[in-house]
Amino acid sequence: MRGIDLAPPDKPDVSPPRPAGRGILILAIALTLALGANYIREAFGLWGVFITGTGGYYVLGLAYAYFVILLAIALSTRVSASDFLFHVLLSGTFTIFACAYVFVETGLTFDGAGVHDHWTSLYFSIVAFSTLGFGDVTPQATARFPAAAEAMAGNLHLALVAASVFFLLSKRSESSVKDAVSSFRQEITDLTGNKTELEEAIGALEQQREALEKEIENNKKEAEGDPL
Repeated sequence: MRGIDLAPPDKPDVSPPRPAGRGILILAIALTLALGANYIREAFGLWGVFITGTGGYYVLGLAYAYFVILLAIALSTRVSASDFLFHVLLSGTFTIFACAYVFVETGLTFDGAGVHDHWTSLYFSIVAFSTLGFGDVTPQATARFPAAAEAMAGNLHLALVAASVFFLLSKRSESSVKDAVSSFRQEITDLTGNKTELEEAIGALEQQREALEKEIENNKKEAEGDPL
């Protein structure tokens, strides 16, 4: 009796996912670190490349250009979830600092007074990005549209982060299920092989039994035919 073949079918040859633009990733890391470091230096009153006037809007435009490029890469290539998550986190960090520069220029309202300092602007940018809306710091008239735009961008970024984390966890669970199924298939295959060996052993014992019965029958016949 031939055993049942329960081995998993051969997997098709699938090329691994391509990373999401290594050159763009390196550039995004460099720009994010440079922007954050420059902002912190300015906040402490140290030397830095001061971004004033319309410069904050140019930086903000660069942040959104990077995010648009990120989405274009994700839609046009096979991006791994981990690479995409890293890009989204970089884009969110860049957006927070870029909007903080805008709020330094446009000004915010705190305790009824207008403020233009870096720390308050960075705090408000984080609050606006996460859409918490504490209400202790509010945007002035010229900062309302950038604040609303950052809130929408923050919602989108946070949704993409949640989706990427969920996808990573689901892929890990899927991998665990596949491993369990593969182990179960192997156990079934081993059991099927043992069953085949057992059937062969039983067949050999049956042959020996038949041979012994024939020998007993022959001996009986010889004994009956032998005169006393």
